[in-house]
Amino acid sequence: MKYCLYLFFTLLSISQLSAQNYSIKGKVKQAGTEITIPNATILIQNLPDSVQVEGMISDLDGEFEIQNIKSGEYLLKIQYLGYQNFYKNIHVTQDLDLGVLGIKEQATDLDEVTISAARAQGEQKGDTTLYNADAFQTMRDASAQTLIQKLPGVISQDGTLQAQGEAITQILVDGKPFFGGDINTALQNLPAEVIQGIEIFDQKSDKAILSGFDDGVRMKTINIITKPNRRKGQFGKTTAGYGTDDHYLAGASINSFNEDQRITFTGLSNNINVLDYSSDPNAQSNNRPQNGLITTNILGVNYSDNWGEKIKISGSYLYNNRKNTSQSSLIREYVTGSSSDQFYTEESRETRTSQDHRFDMRLEYNIDKNNRILYRPRFSASRENENSGFFGQSVNDIGPLNQTENIRTSNNKDFDMFHRLFYSHKFGKEGRSLTLRANTGLHGDNDAAFRSATNIYYQPDERRELINQEITRDRSGTDWETGISYTEPLGKNGQMELEYQIGNRINDSDQLTFNILNEELTNPDLALDTALSNSFSSKYLRQELELGYQYTLEKLKFQAEVQYQDAKLRNEQFFPATESLERTFKSFLPTVRFDYTISENTNFELDYDTDVDAPSVGQLQNAIDNSNPLQLRTGNPNLDQSYSNRMRLRFRSNNPENDRSWFVFAQYNLVNNAVSNSTFTAQEATELPGEIIL
Repeated sequence: MKYCLYLFFTLLSISQLSAQNYSIKGKVKQAGTEITIPNATILIQNLPDSVQVEGMISDLDGEFEIQNIKSGEYLLKIQYLGYQNFYKNIHVTQDLDLGVLGIKEQATDLDEVTISAARAQGEQKGDTTLYNADAFQTMRDASAQTLIQKLPGVISQDGTLQAQGEAITQILVDGKPFFGGDINTALQNLPAEVIQGIEIFDQKSDKAILSGFDDGVRMKTINIITKPNRRKGQFGKTTAGYGTDDHYLAGASINSFNEDQRITFTGLSNNINVLDYSSDPNAQSNNRPQNGLITTNILGVNYSDNWGEKIKISGSYLYNNRKNTSQSSLIREYVTGSSSDQFYTEESRETRTSQDHRFDMRLEYNIDKNNRILYRPRFSASRENENSGFFGQSVNDIGPLNQTENIRTSNNKDFDMFHRLFYSHKFGKEGRSLTLRANTGLHGDNDAAFRSATNIYYQPDERRELINQEITRDRSGTDWETGISYTEPLGKNGQMELEYQIGNRINDSDQLTFNILNEELTNPDLALDTALSNSFSSKYLRQELELGYQYTLEKLKFQAEVQYQDAKLRNEQFFPATESLERTFKSFLPTVRFDYTISENTNFELDYDTDVDAPSVGQLQNAIDNSNPLQLRTGNPNLDQSYSNRMRLRFRSNNPENDRSWFVFAQYNLVNNAVSNSTFTAQEATELPGEIIL
């Protein structure tokens, strides 16, 4: 460690000797309005030869900051699709803050000559693909999802929206979150007619955005840019219908936009298997057959605004009440060498009624130009009632092996609460920053169930077993993490980061199974089944120290990091027997990233990442789950943490002259000590610990 610190201070002292460079920053808005312009192209050109010196794109708030500019005369050029080019002469002798730069919409004057041409579909700017919404035809009243699914490289796979081979995890509207992480709700409640452009890019983590040092965390993001003339006013859609057999549907989506202030209400009630309300009456994505007969009631609201010049806030709440009645059939054939002649069949029916609440918020406070605070709380709670049953049977070439008939009722409650807090400070020297963060989580699971089963075992001798049980499971967990990172410029194009973080994850789980000895409903006699019960605790404490270096040129960016992690996993069983297990893991986690901008519309990325992951409390808990007596399950308290290696390649290219685009995405994963399932098939009646017969 002392050698790393020696190297750090040596490089720090060398960096002080480098030539003096300055920074240029500003904010791009639509002229005469408060509408910010995200992802505008910012170019710094030499005077008088107009040779490009530096360039970047503005962030989601229209802001930009270009560093490492030597003193001299330059031309600032701003470009954005649908707007006139903006030019400004600048004289650099110190750090410049250009303030707000207004760009005007492109005007087209038609006289006696009419010129017509197909509008370009889009363009590629670094890792951001920008599409022009008017270049894609949609039916009247189409939703944003219908429009987005027409974009090149965007598909819906098994109900998940993907772009360029990766799942979309975040939707923004004019750079602000929209309905949290609920992709379907966000896209179905915004009509296509209000959209001017669509950006697809990989958004960095909050920590990376604040510190300026890439940590490799990415969220495939769609940012919907609305038309300037639709950012003020009210619009929406309502749908209602009634049919035979008392089938019905009623829904609404109402938007109230006033520049930065955006409020959206959505609601739905139906019994025809529609899961989300759509502003597009022609959309079928949510009307395709689902498992079971479903009655759904939804109510949601989304809010975003700027509170003055320093505070930005957005948040959403979504309530969902759903009843699902289903029947299913299962046929499974075992193809292992010892069981190639064995089949398992199952007929099941199920009724589930659930209520879900979800709330999330993002609050950003820009104290001044050098200090920022970001706070992100999230809360979810659910309650579910289940009434189900199934009949299962195993057979081989001799005849029936066993069968079970199960009936189950349960009441399940779950909640999760997260808080994420970030603070960043930029020092006077460009590239020098300090970022602090703290995350906390609180989780709870409370289940109560009753089940009865009749089991028959045919081989070698017929045996009948009756089960009548009450099962309770109480799981609680807390986790916290805090970290600090410091960045320092090294030379003209380099930057170093030193980071330390510590966190703990604590889980407690009690699973108690009682045999019901009589059928009295008010006060039945109960006997604890110790073989099916367990009281368990798990703690996972980890500390991480990371050193990283980033080198950036006009077209190339290279980054290398090495992380040392010390983790302690402690498992304690209190019942039915007292056991304790403690493991210590010491891991080196290297990371390498390489980005290369081949041309203005083509770029290439190659990443190599490593990570470790501890098994969950459910995977560790050594309690037998006999929900299906023919297929028992249990956890393993001796599991190690897994170590994963991931290599990822991305290539993007767009030719605006012929609207031809290429997207290549490839990913390779290698996981050591992966947590997986091991299946044991009993060839004869086998006694497990606790006198349980398999």
